[in-house]
Amino acid sequence: MKKIRFLVINLLCVPALAVSLFIGLASPASANTADQYTPASINGLPVLMVQTPANTYDLNNGRIITVLDNLSSSEEEAKQRFISNNASVMAILSPGDMIEVYGGPGASKEQYIKIHEENNVISKECSPITVDVPTKIINNNETESKATQTLNPAFAIFQESDNSIRTVRGISAHMVGINIGTSQSNYSAFMVNGITNSGYFLQSGQAYYGIGSGGNGTCGNIWADPTHNNNQGMQFNLPYVTNHDYLYDITYMGSPGVWEMGAKDENAGIFDLFIEYNGRDSQLVNNQGTSVFFENWNTNANWWYGFPMWVICSHARELVSNQKINWTNGSIIINRGGIIYPNNGKLSGSLLNDQTALWDLTLLLLAQ
Repeated sequence: MKKIRFLVINLLCVPALAVSLFIGLASPASANTADQYTPASINGLPVLMVQTPANTYDLNNGRIITVLDNLSSSEEEAKQRFISNNASVMAILSPGDMIEVYGGPGASKEQYIKIHEENNVISKECSPITVDVPTKIINNNETESKATQTLNPAFAIFQESDNSIRTVRGISAHMVGINIGTSQSNYSAFMVNGITNSGYFLQSGQAYYGIGSGGNGTCGNIWADPTHNNNQGMQFNLPYVTNHDYLYDITYMGSPGVWEMGAKDENAGIFDLFIEYNGRDSQLVNNQGTSVFFENWNTNANWWYGFPMWVICSHARELVSNQKINWTNGSIIINRGGIIYPNNGKLSGSLLNDQTALWDLTLLLLAQ
């Protein structure tokens, strides 16, 4: 099983003075570690820091170069800035480099460093979460249980299926920040997901800590992909705020293997985009891995106490011919360990045609 920490911004986990602890940032103008060059700016945006395993607690490999975008009026404009300059950006990156774009109204270096520092401290203070993909997602909507897995989480999936009739290069949806309970035996997550034809799996969404995962009753905005930390959940530098509306997306960035995983707090206007230059493929495929799903790793029947009865997802979009359009085809799948179960009210409503879907937490299957 892969080890994963969800770095959750919740100061209840952190001693009041512990936030002062921080591993130093690389100086962007002079960073040249192990013959890896780092420019002072990329695409006209100043480099805030260079994240490495030495200064980012849960980063196990590679570098993430963070830039501050106070020029773009939206996250879509920020993405286009990089899509239109992929060749020049890739020419100055070292092998394995990733870029993080942090921006929006009021976004600042001081704000970013404060959040990153808190993430590091919380990651050290809270106990680790052991997370694994419950089944290996393969072609034709099939799943294959992992031989080493000892616990099968339950998935309630709304699968997007428009990619069976047209080329889909991105997926996005809105979720609301919720209060979470303190009765989870393990943990759960609510994710926007995209999988490519060769099985490259990208995720963006929300993670909910439980008793078995440390930080009980906390939650966070996370992203994951295979290249950095082997699909380990990594924290967006975007605080999780109850009742805020969050946009999560997976977007192809115009060059083969270049993908973005993003989150935006629609209330605050702040966005945080991670651009992976070391991925694979150029489109998402018709599979349970291209979807919105709730994943439950809890084994106790009362795990949902303290949560709202439903979690809600809305405004699902897909990227087709550089346009965001509504989902028009999809299906509900309840999957545990590769076995498909009847829905029976676990997931209601729809994500098709700009509708709203509801996951009834009181009815979801338990991990087994």
